[in-house]
Amino acid sequence: MKKPNYKDKETGEKKIKTYLETFISENEPEAKWSENTLPYKNINVYVVEFNKLNNHTYHDLAIKYDFNEIPENFIIAFKTKDQENNLKSTFIIKTHDKVNIGLLPFIITSAVKEAIDSYLSNSGHVINGSFGIKWKNEVSFISNEQTHKSISIAKVSSVPNDTDYPSMVVLSSDVNLNQSSQQNFCNLKSLINEAEAQVSVDDFFHIYYENLIKKYQELIDAGENTEGIVNDFNEIITLKDKEVVIRKEKDNKILSKGIFEGINGNGNAILQNGSPLLEVDSGNMIESSNIQDQEDKEEDFENFNSNPTTVSIIENSKKNHVTASSLLEEKKVSEKEQPEVSEPEKDLEKKKENQINKSSKCFCRFIPHAIFFLGMAILVWYAKRR
Repeated sequence: MKKPNYKDKETGEKKIKTYLETFISENEPEAKWSENTLPYKNINVYVVEFNKLNNHTYHDLAIKYDFNEIPENFIIAFKTKDQENNLKSTFIIKTHDKVNIGLLPFIITSAVKEAIDSYLSNSGHVINGSFGIKWKNEVSFISNEQTHKSISIAKVSSVPNDTDYPSMVVLSSDVNLNQSSQQNFCNLKSLINEAEAQVSVDDFFHIYYENLIKKYQELIDAGENTEGIVNDFNEIITLKDKEVVIRKEKDNKILSKGIFEGINGNGNAILQNGSPLLEVDSGNMIESSNIQDQEDKEEDFENFNSNPTTVSIIENSKKNHVTASSLLEEKKVSEKEQPEVSEPEKDLEKKKENQINKSSKCFCRFIPHAIFFLGMAILVWYAKRR
C-alpha cells in the first residue's frame, strides 16, 4: 500500500481520513463511505460507515488496517446497515498493554447483551424472555418457555507484535436487529410485542459502542486480576450448569461433552465429565437436549471416548484437567506404543540381542557338519549289515 501524502503534519481526524482515502481506494475501490467522530470520555471513536463491501468482510478489511495510522486516544470503527437493516460493526483498537485475548469475545457479547437490555428499557418495549451469552461468541434469547435462539455472533482477531502484547485487536459483531440473517437465529424486532416496531440501527450502535469501550477498558485496567470480570460473565451465561456438547467448527464433529460449569480466566469452557475437569478452548456449544438425531450423536461421542490412551491421560492428569486440543493430539498416539526405555535398559537389551545373534550364527555353522557325519554313520551301518 502506498504511503499517504500527509499535508502540514496532519494529526487526529485529518490523518485518519487521509489514510482511509488511500486504504479504501486500494482495498474496496467501489465502496461508498462516510465518517464522523463519536466521543467517549477521553477517547474518540472515528466511525466509518459503508454502504457495502465487495472484496472483504468488515472484519477482514479491518485486519489489514495499519495500526501505526491510528492516532493516540482514537479507536477506528467500521459500521454498516446490511440489506436486512441489521448492524454489522468492527472496532480496531491499537494496544499498549497486555490483553487477555481469551476474554475479548466475552467483552463483545456482554456489551451486545447490555446494549439490547438498555435499548429495550429506553424504548419501553417488552419481550417474553431475557438475553444472555451462550459461550464465547453468541448472544442468545431465552424465552419464558426456556427455548434458546441466538441473536448475535462475535469475532475477535489480534495482530501480533514483538512485545508480549499485540499491536492491535479487531472486535466484530453482527446483531440481528430487524431480520434474522441465519437459520435458527432470531431478531430483536420479532421479539418486541408491537407489530409496527422498527429497531433503530443508529440508536442501538450508540449504546453498544459505549458499552464495548467501557468493558474493554475495564479488562485492560484489571490486568491479571480478572476474577471479578470472569464472575460477571458467568452470571449471564445461559448454558451454565447444563449438559452441553461442543463441536469442532470446521467439520461439526463432537469435540467434548459434559456439564458446563462456566469459564475460567482464559475464557475456556470448564466441563464436568467424570472425575477430572475438561477445559475446552474452542468450538460450537449446543445444549444436549436440543441436538437432533441424539442417538447418532451419543454413538459418535462414545467412539471418541473409547480410546484408552485418552482415558488414561485424563486419569493421570497432574492438573486434574486437560484441554480438548491435547485430547485430540493424544488420540493420534498408537495404543501399542511402548513406554520410553532408559539408557542402561537399552544397553542390557542390546547385549542380550548380540548374544542371541552369536548363538544363532554358531548353530547355523554347525548344521552342515552334523548332516555330513550323520550321513556317513548311516552308510557305515548299512555296509556292516550286508
